[in-house]
Amino acid sequence: MSKIRIAVATAGLAVIGAMVPAGSAQAAAFCDTVYNANKDDGNVRAYADNNCSNYMGKTTGDDSDWGNSAGGFQGSDSERASSVMNTGTYSGGVNIVKFYALKDYRGGHSCLSRGEKYVDALSRNDFSTGTSVNDRIRSHEWVSGGCSKFMS
Repeated sequence: MSKIRIAVATAGLAVIGAMVPAGSAQAAAFCDTVYNANKDDGNVRAYADNNCSNYMGKTTGDDSDWGNSAGGFQGSDSERASSVMNTGTYSGGVNIVKFYALKDYRGGHSCLSRGEKYVDALSRNDFSTGTSVNDRIRSHEWVSGGCSKFMS
């Protein structure tokens, strides 16, 4: 009888193990769905959680301080982003979002090109100073170059 229980438990664990990759694939599929629904609308988007979840906001412009009451990101948005998306356009060649660790476009930076589309987990990325980007973005601007560090 105990051999049957062990076999059933082992089969149950195998099923759970097979489901984990599907969850990861579903998360990536969600970011893809959000990106495709908003492609070329000219915005940068930020999310408080990984996998483009817990939407914080969007903007077509620059924002020198994600913690003030002006711009596309405000108040508690500062130092809260865990995933970001670039649905910008190629208009005038300004299609890279340069995120900064400090307000007023200072401190280390990390850039997201239009071709990269989104970063589903900022914890995998660092600013040019070597510190993690996750929950540390305080400002951003649209640029055509000048990035020494890109997100992936």
